[in-house]
Amino acid sequence: MRNTFTTGLMSSGKSKVLIENYNRGIDQSKAKCSLSISIDQLTGYTGKIESRNGDSIESIILNMDDYSSNLKLILDLIKRKHKVIFIDEVQFMNKEFVHILLKLSMNYNVEFRFYGLLTTFTGSYFESSKFLMENINEKDIQILEMICQHENCNMTATNNARIINDQIVRDGETFVEQKSKYMSLCKKHYFS
Repeated sequence: MRNTFTTGLMSSGKSKVLIENYNRGIDQSKAKCSLSISIDQLTGYTGKIESRNGDSIESIILNMDDYSSNLKLILDLIKRKHKVIFIDEVQFMNKEFVHILLKLSMNYNVEFRFYGLLTTFTGSYFESSKFLMENINEKDIQILEMICQHENCNMTATNNARIINDQIVRDGETFVEQKSKYMSLCKKHYFS
């Protein structure tokens, strides 16, 4: 089965591409569904995947720490003949769970379309994203590029930067409860 991974920095348009692919009718003859990973919502609830341009689609929530319920839900979708499963925010899954999904893909003839960040604001890889980069065919990986968000810069952005009190923060907890401000910056502006 063909599994794909679409990645990019924050604000690069990953959710927009997911929604477009979902609505455009990729694999239109196959039953499809969308899932989104959450830090604080319970598995099984209805949520939505929303792009910054305002487009959205309904999704089923998977809690990042509830692997048994997540697996049960995905197996139920497969039993109900869903052949294409779109997953947003894959960086919040652990690599063992992603590995299980790739096995399910082969065993049940199901395609997974993964979307998510590659690296944290510290520059470290998310383990699930790194695993996907190493285990998805290169031709099935799409890296969305964007321009540095620093004023008057036209360089390609390479890093997610967490901004606190107008300063770039390069260390700290990856997953935080409160909303943080992030910018996608080129190496020059990330490290300056």
